[in-house]
Amino acid sequence: NAAHNGNAFFRAVTGVALIAAAAALYTNLKDRSPTLASIAAFGIAAAGVLALVAGALQLVFVELAEEYVASSGTHQEQVLVTARGFAVATGNTVGAAFIALVLSTYVLAILAGREGLVPRWLIGIPVISAVVIGSSLIAQAVGADLEWWILISGMFMSIIWLLIAGLWLLVTPKDKISGVSVPAAA
Repeated sequence: NAAHNGNAFFRAVTGVALIAAAAALYTNLKDRSPTLASIAAFGIAAAGVLALVAGALQLVFVELAEEYVASSGTHQEQVLVTARGFAVATGNTVGAAFIALVLSTYVLAILAGREGLVPRWLIGIPVISAVVIGSSLIAQAVGADLEWWILISGMFMSIIWLLIAGLWLLVTPKDKISGVSVPAAA
């Protein structure tokens, strides 16, 4: 119970943080590429909302598990069916949040690469990530047991890209970033 409540709390914090990140992203990039900034920000905000929904579903799932333990007979079977429905809904919500977040990361990579905010070589990481995630779908279709590990590897590569790109933008002087124009000193 404590683990599930902690997980729901983590999802709530993550959801709010993703929504705030989407707003900051859009505010900072809308002048460079309004369309790509809107798509990336919308996808990140959608992932945040879906994380909040998954957290709420998780709490209901925990309550149903407690009710299952406390009940017996026919009622216990009914609770089990309902709990399974919530488990499937939670899993699908998390999956949708995953897709929204990964696709938004790819759009953000395109925007950053096109605008010269990050080095050109850095666009290779999201490209490899997309190939890895695509191969996880193929692995799932053929019934391979490694499908989950391949999928997580692709997601991890997206996170690595975000970390490297973020650090690059933080530590690189603005006049060294090709897409940023620095006003001349008076």
